[in-house]
Amino acid sequence: MDYIELIVYSLLSRKTKNDVTKLKKESFRLYFFMNEEIRMTASFDDITVECTFHDGNYIDDSFQKVVLCQKINFGNQRKELELKNEKMGIEEWTDHFRIIFHQRYIGLYVYNESIDIPAIARRLKNVNKLADVNGKGQKVYSFVDRLETRILVTTARNCLRNGLIQNFESIYVGKHSEIEIDFGLNEFLLLNPKTLTMCCVNVTLKSINRFLKLWKKGACRRMKRFRLCCADLCEFNVFQGIDAVFSTEPRSFDTGEKEETIESGYDIVRKDGTKGTCVYKRFDDSYQFHFYVWHSH
Repeated sequence: MDYIELIVYSLLSRKTKNDVTKLKKESFRLYFFMNEEIRMTASFDDITVECTFHDGNYIDDSFQKVVLCQKINFGNQRKELELKNEKMGIEEWTDHFRIIFHQRYIGLYVYNESIDIPAIARRLKNVNKLADVNGKGQKVYSFVDRLETRILVTTARNCLRNGLIQNFESIYVGKHSEIEIDFGLNEFLLLNPKTLTMCCVNVTLKSINRFLKLWKKGACRRMKRFRLCCADLCEFNVFQGIDAVFSTEPRSFDTGEKEETIESGYDIVRKDGTKGTCVYKRFDDSYQFHFYVWHSH
């Protein structure tokens, strides 16, 4: 049976649901995309399964129709099946996918804020990754501190400032075509996530330098990794007034998702003895600035 057939079979009874669950068809992650329509996806090695909700009301979680679609990645093959949907809403479909596909991770991508985001998020129960894609972030900003999530992706200034003080594992900050984001010392002082990634964001050399000095004094204790893409910095000026020692000792850094090899970099030491390593990496026509913190375990 293909994935659509497995899903339909699993809906027949408790026994058939258990049968499919025992097959251990584990998806990589579950993602929700909120645009003009609401779509959930489950990805496998070479196949993506989509579940799109139609003809309904997301406020009371009632939809008349669900369309299942199975697509071959990197190809044009697809199969669709339309189901009449009377009993199962977003919450029930999510729980069903979580069980039969052995996946607890959920990513929520918000493209259209006219949809009631909190109403959807509450039915998902927990969201591991929240991405504000359109760059406005008004509704995301209004409830981000009430949502159980580990990763925040945003291009919105307000959402960013509110998110920095939360206990996120990771924050990714990108640039929206219509919005310039300035990241200065005030933003660095708010930092609470373990990992921060920034791309095409306005960051001054002086801000990086002052951040490193504050870190040496004991600030940002949760910080594990900081990455700045499209960096246009002079490495020596970054360390002005900072004792930095260049090291060529290869080291392995655990990012939480993979082991990353650091071949060389500038080591600085915090007052409690914790070591941090600053690395410049060439990427296409620009540089990336990485800062790794070696927490003792």
